[in-house]
Amino acid sequence: MMPVLNYYYMEIVTNYPLMAAISAVIIAQVLKLPVQLITDGKMEINRIFSTGGMPSSHSAFVSALTTALALTYGLGHPIFALSLVFSLITMYDAAGIRRQAGKHAMLLNIIVQEMGILMRGLAGLLPGSAGKKEKLKEMLGHEPTEVLGGAVLGILMGFWLYRYF
Repeated sequence: MMPVLNYYYMEIVTNYPLMAAISAVIIAQVLKLPVQLITDGKMEINRIFSTGGMPSSHSAFVSALTTALALTYGLGHPIFALSLVFSLITMYDAAGIRRQAGKHAMLLNIIVQEMGILMRGLAGLLPGSAGKKEKLKEMLGHEPTEVLGGAVLGILMGFWLYRYF
C-alpha cells in the first residue's frame, strides 16, 4: 500500500468514535436476523439491509458515536453536546416521524390493493385498466422499545471498544 494511503487507512481504523459507531450499526443489523427468527419464526437474510426492526441500527450508530465521544473528550466538551443532540433527534425521528410514515404506507398499500380489486371488477366498463402497482415500503421506523434496544447496544459498544483504543 502506498505510504499516503496507508496513513489515511490507519487514521480511519484507529478512529475510536468512528469504529465504535460502525461496529454498532453492523452488529445491530446482524442481530435483526435472530430477533426476527424468535419473534416471527422466520429468518430473511435481506433484513440485514433494511430499515426498521429490533434493534434500531440508527440508534445504535448514533449512541455508540456519542458514547465514544463522551469517553474520549468528556461530557463537558462541545463535540459531545453536538453528538448528543444529533443522537436524540435521530432517535426521536426513528420512533416518531418515520414510524408514522410506515403506518401511512401500510394504509396506502391497503387502499391501492382495494382499488385494484375494484378496478379489475370494472375493467370491462372502463377503457384501460391500472397496471400492477409497486407497494410502498412499510417498515420505515421503530417502536420505542426498538429504539431503546439500539441505544443500549450502541452505548455498550462504545464502552466495550474503549478498552481497545
